[in-house]
Amino acid sequence: MRTRSTLLSLLLAAPGLASAATLTLGDSLISRAECTDRASQEVTLSWDFSGSSGSTYEIAASNVSSCPDSSSDTSATTAVIVTGIAASSTSGSYPGSGDPAIHLSDVFSAAGVTSSACTAADDSQAYVCVRLLDSSGNVTATASARLRLQVTAPPPPVSVTVAPGESALHVSWSAGTATDAAPASSKTYRVLAAAGGVTKQSAETSDTSIRFAGLEIGTTYDVQVVAYSEAGNASEPSELVAGTPVNVTDYWEAYKQAGGTEPGGCSHGPGGLAALLAALWTAVVVRRRARVASHAGLRVWSGLLALALAQPARAQVFPGGWDAEELPASRGADELTGSWGSVELRLSGYRPRLDAEFHGSASPYANAFGDGRAYLGSVHVGKEVWRRFGALELGAGAGYGQLHGYGLLEDGSRSADTTLLRVLPLSLTLTYRLDDVASRWSIPLVPYARVSLQRYLWWVKNGSGGTSSWSGHAGSGATDGYALTAGVALPLGALDRTLSRELHQNAGLNEVSLFADATKSVIDDFGSRTSWDLSDATQLRWSAGLLFTF
Repeated sequence: MRTRSTLLSLLLAAPGLASAATLTLGDSLISRAECTDRASQEVTLSWDFSGSSGSTYEIAASNVSSCPDSSSDTSATTAVIVTGIAASSTSGSYPGSGDPAIHLSDVFSAAGVTSSACTAADDSQAYVCVRLLDSSGNVTATASARLRLQVTAPPPPVSVTVAPGESALHVSWSAGTATDAAPASSKTYRVLAAAGGVTKQSAETSDTSIRFAGLEIGTTYDVQVVAYSEAGNASEPSELVAGTPVNVTDYWEAYKQAGGTEPGGCSHGPGGLAALLAALWTAVVVRRRARVASHAGLRVWSGLLALALAQPARAQVFPGGWDAEELPASRGADELTGSWGSVELRLSGYRPRLDAEFHGSASPYANAFGDGRAYLGSVHVGKEVWRRFGALELGAGAGYGQLHGYGLLEDGSRSADTTLLRVLPLSLTLTYRLDDVASRWSIPLVPYARVSLQRYLWWVKNGSGGTSSWSGHAGSGATDGYALTAGVALPLGALDRTLSRELHQNAGLNEVSLFADATKSVIDDFGSRTSWDLSDATQLRWSAGLLFTF
């Protein structure tokens, strides 16, 4: 019975749903300034009368939402503004080509809103309607939209504070409490800084704090904040607060002033790259410290990676400890179990040994960044190139990490200006995974070891967001080194072999594993005395992540 009642209700409502009409105004919110200048403000509108039919459209305005005639509603003030718009389609817009414009003054006059509303203490409104008429002039459908006139302003911001930055001031504030005189809500803000008869303005922001840049160091500014309502009406300015931009020492500047030897400017020791490559392929360690252009080392890396990816896999494995008879009959074992390589997603903590260079005589890194550690996220891709009891993979990886700190004021205290150290570790790796133990004897652990050739691209950002510089030395560069890793992976297929088979069928994955490992890194341009030491400050860096084998 309830179902029949519901169906009947829908059938009865269907004509109304089909004839639903909508009207959209180009700008439905008018500020006090726009109202005062309303004669030149145009009103644009578009409509959709899907499901209705008629011969012509007309546009009217009223103080009542349905734009009724005064004969049917004595409280309504309604007048037609435009008539005779051909209803060649169920949708339309105004004005079109050659149509006279509708101004705010036309809408307000038709709705009985006088010019005094622009200076009144309260907000007001008017409605714009589009009517669809049949051939006899009868209204068959109406669509309306509200035009809001907001003349009220928000209260002035309060609790304004100013902190010095380099050629900038950090200004923060809170929204004021609404009053009868300023009842509107604060939507955006603008900061004003005045000195020597000149006032600078910030861009509008919806935040309640900004770094106001482009100011003169050593000049005292009178700072005020202005709030704006949704329509754009300005509040009274906040109380004056004085602030003076100063010199701020970011991390790179502090490092160089402490006597740091890293020259920056993208220099590095690619001779170390050749040394580690020789160790990997011939087991002979050759140390070279000649420093040449940075792109030479990059060409070596890209060539070796291209060579590795061109090598075919030489063996096949059974992922997750599958037995051959467990494979779906529709696909052969060779098709399902071919091993291409792996993709690895990892996360680890990181804190570089940058203060070790000073042997306790200075600590610019600790002063800027404190004792915190960054998080390094990375992706590694490996290509299987040889198999015996397990897989030998040649691969490459890339990661990203950022350390957040603060610049120093002249008295050594921390400023409000930030300083950032960003690192982009790149690696060329040789990994051996002893996965035959897990696949043949159903042991749910895969030990592995890795040796990596590493290059850490790095750069330091100052408070304005630009790359730091000191006496012509840019705070950016690249440091090479190596890393040794040992870890263990837990194949999830060992926990749910059915899921493992489904992943292979649907996504081509041989296995998905959780892993954890420890890495000993030496990132110091192979002992160079003029390079940063980006090795981890702890003896071992612990990492965890997901391993996908294909």
